[in-house]
Amino acid sequence: MKTFQSRHLQHGSYDPATQELTIIFVNGSAEIRTMVPRIVWDELSKASSPGRYYHSKIKLTYPIKRDRSRQYANGSTQVSQ
Repeated sequence: MKTFQSRHLQHGSYDPATQELTIIFVNGSAEIRTMVPRIVWDELSKASSPGRYYHSKIKLTYPIKRDRSRQYANGSTQVSQ
């Protein structure tokens, strides 16, 4: 899991076998985007502004598989399956 230096994105990971991108936001919510090419993950990982990259290249382009998360009192999150 990669930690982002962003006001909006906290962590992210990518599964090349399924082409799924998991994003955990600083507010504790999480989402999984599907059909995401590897190059998009590579570019997001290297972006000087990951939040801006997410909003301009990912948010309206790739479908959401799940949009469910739990936020615990200590601030940790767990994506529901």
